[in-house]
Amino acid sequence: MTSLLSELGAIAGAAFAAENLSADFGQVQLSDRPDLAQFQCNGALAAETQVLLLRGWFGVFSTGMDGLAAELKAKGIKTEVAGHLYWSTAVKEILKERAAGKNGALVLVGHSQGANNVIDMARSLEPHKVSVDLLVTLAPFM
Repeated sequence: MTSLLSELGAIAGAAFAAENLSADFGQVQLSDRPDLAQFQCNGALAAETQVLLLRGWFGVFSTGMDGLAAELKAKGIKTEVAGHLYWSTAVKEILKERAAGKNGALVLVGHSQGANNVIDMARSLEPHKVSVDLLVTLAPFM
């Protein structure tokens, strides 16, 4: 006889697989908050897309990044905007998240000097076998 957890996991796994994601994201467990629900599946947290937008020098001419971030957030996409100097810290944070099992799509967008730095980020992530799903450079500073 199959347990209820296994059956729920199979259903959730099939839903992830239908979205071309690993069925492993569908693992169901007893809820950490039994006051809210009996079971939980945290796969969507690990599979969510992460977008990082890096501004250029001083952020003065990169204000369009804020509007883009607002549009993406309104669509439910995890988005962060930062200055270009944040890139090395972001690499460390991405590696830490990947080690913790978060492996959703990674999108890097940079403007001016930030465009150069998203390229640096992709190069820094490559030896760790972390791929960038989309890299966009807007007017890179050469």
